[in-house]
Amino acid sequence: MKSVTAASSQGSRPLVVEEEARGGPEDPPRLDRSEETRGSLGVGGASRLAVLVGIAVLLTIASTSAARAHEPVDREIVDLSERIASSPGRVDLLLERARLWSLERRFDEALADLALADALVPGSALLLRARVYAAAGREREAEALLEVLPESHRTHPVLVFRATLREGSGRLAEALADYERAEEQRITVASALGHGRVLRRLHRSSDAVRVYREALAQLGAAVVVRVALIDTLVDLGRYEEALRAIRDGRAHARLAHRWALREARVLDAMGRSEEAELLRRRTIADLRAHLTRRPTAARWLLLARALEGVGRRAEALEAVDRALVLMPRLSEARALRARLGDGR
Repeated sequence: MKSVTAASSQGSRPLVVEEEARGGPEDPPRLDRSEETRGSLGVGGASRLAVLVGIAVLLTIASTSAARAHEPVDREIVDLSERIASSPGRVDLLLERARLWSLERRFDEALADLALADALVPGSALLLRARVYAAAGREREAEALLEVLPESHRTHPVLVFRATLREGSGRLAEALADYERAEEQRITVASALGHGRVLRRLHRSSDAVRVYREALAQLGAAVVVRVALIDTLVDLGRYEEALRAIRDGRAHARLAHRWALREARVLDAMGRSEEAELLRRRTIADLRAHLTRRPTAARWLLLARALEGVGRRAEALEAVDRALVLMPRLSEARALRARLGDGR
């Protein structure tokens, strides 16, 4: 979910771009798509003239830069540049183009758009600018930007983002405090994952289990949170609880095969290897039947993992290669291919 709160030209509340993270501990901070801010947001008098002159200059730069962007982002940037040219007071368009520049790792162009947005509506681009700094490897500057916010503006997404910055620099106690404060406001996938992750790093895995369970009670079918819960229970040796969590997830899943393979790994950890192998073999047969009707990269990847689990490495290689034909950039398939190719 993403939401935007825009300040008026005289107003007080900064625009907040809210995220729901799907990744894990190593994922870099994400740059989220902002929703459209209502209307054209203007400023008055000479300051408006200065801003519009600045926009005209940057539009010239952006039109040249857009020609060098990559497909399919370049089409969006060109479209946005045309819309900004016809509606130069639209802060939401500047923020969206800045987000796209950042995805292209064109940070100078992104920051130029954010400077214009801030000139039109002071404070409107603060959180997104911090995200751009972080994506560019300038984490200290990102955190410094967040520090200027008054207490009343330290909303859930601001606190979660600052927590990720602090966690990344090893300041776990400060990160934990931010996650806790964020979850006093509400619980999201991003806050639950981060909160639990920091607790595990602080060797408080039982507390992490509590955090994940509280999140699932509120969020419902949050798969990544359930996976984090299962991994933590396995680390604690609480295998029966892990199996129950897996079976709960499997009952509501579109791809039940993924949960079956996770269950097999837990059975292996419990020393129930015969049950684990039987489950994998049933999963292999079922996946092959599905693949004859509807071959997808996800199913080929699951088949490769199941085949690897029963020691059929050559067949696993063939399956993962089929997944990569369908989705060459599928990172999980590429990692498995590298592992199988190395014979590990």
